[in-house]
Amino acid sequence: MNYTKKLMQKISQYLNEPEQTKEAQLSNCQLNSFPEHLLKCNYLEKLILDENFIESCPEQIKKLQKLKILSLNFNQIENLPQEIGSLINLQILNLGWNQQSTFSYEIPSLQELNIANNRFDSLPQAITQLQKLQKLYLRSNRLQFLSSKIENLSNLSLLDIANNQLQHIETDFSSFHKLQNLNLNNNLLEEFEVNNDSLQTLSVNRNSLNSCSIQAKKIISIGLEHNQLTTSNLQISPTSYLRILRVSNNPLQYLPTEINQFSELIELYANNCHLQNIEHLQHLPKLEMLNLEHNTLQQLSFDLPQLKILFVNHNNINNLSTEFYQSKNLRYCYLRNNSLEKISNDIRNFVQLEELDLSNNKISTLPNAIENLKNLRYLYLEKNSLPKTEKQKISALLPHTYISF
Repeated sequence: MNYTKKLMQKISQYLNEPEQTKEAQLSNCQLNSFPEHLLKCNYLEKLILDENFIESCPEQIKKLQKLKILSLNFNQIENLPQEIGSLINLQILNLGWNQQSTFSYEIPSLQELNIANNRFDSLPQAITQLQKLQKLYLRSNRLQFLSSKIENLSNLSLLDIANNQLQHIETDFSSFHKLQNLNLNNNLLEEFEVNNDSLQTLSVNRNSLNSCSIQAKKIISIGLEHNQLTTSNLQISPTSYLRILRVSNNPLQYLPTEINQFSELIELYANNCHLQNIEHLQHLPKLEMLNLEHNTLQQLSFDLPQLKILFVNHNNINNLSTEFYQSKNLRYCYLRNNSLEKISNDIRNFVQLEELDLSNNKISTLPNAIENLKNLRYLYLEKNSLPKTEKQKISALLPHTYISF
């Protein structure tokens, strides 16, 4: 291969003292083949060859017995020599964004494998034998089925199978005692069950789920957006660890009754559902972020003392309860496109409020108590029934607030 002068200088630097070279970085160097000169660097531990045009590696790669990290992302690799398996110290192998459809390498020390964005239509048998594997990236392939053989990988802490064509999973992940992150976004799953005591982050967004059961004592974040889940076919076991719950874009008429047992919940996203009321949304003392946009709610009745951000645009809300006005930490409140006619004097409680959107309601007046909102920076009142005199009054009461009528 003819190297450019600049590239040859870079390679020469590595070859000047090959026994001292432990890392070689040749990403985005327009390489059409593996730089075999580097095989002289017997003490090489890290070799980065991302973003080139490499199609394979030479069998002589087995000379790099000290190699711990080999990165070949964004190349044109279809296959690698079996000698890759002789790299007994290799811990990280990156082969993402290539053209591989097979993987038959036995790499005894491998802890992290990235084969995302390739052409795999099934999980290779050889991967299920990588007993020390901790992180496995399989996203954006063509997998339709996940065999129970993946349970051999008992040391996995991260499994990413997003953006495939999965229709069935033959495990409930109960044997993965170290699994913390599981990503199944953008697949074709209709049913899903997980029973795992170590799992912390679960994402099953954008599938076709009509049945889901989650038992995960230490779960921190759950994503189930864009599915077909109803209240009756969604089960989440009580946990005191859950901080973020995303169930948007599901045909939920009510929130799951278990939600009141998520005492540590900080963020809840239930927008674009079919919610008719939120009677189960009461005992969430740490909730800070709540999104209920695009539902059919008629009233807001909850006491959420730590609530800071509230989205309830595009509902049918005509009443704000006394309990609602007790959310004294509220800073951003969006009530656009509802049926509100009246705002209570209790709005004076929102002393932290910075932004309030009441556009497109049926409001004809605001109480004088709004002058207590000293931190209010933005107030949106477009498409209401406010007479000119009322607009003048509001402007006088809030001289330092940007008001859009």
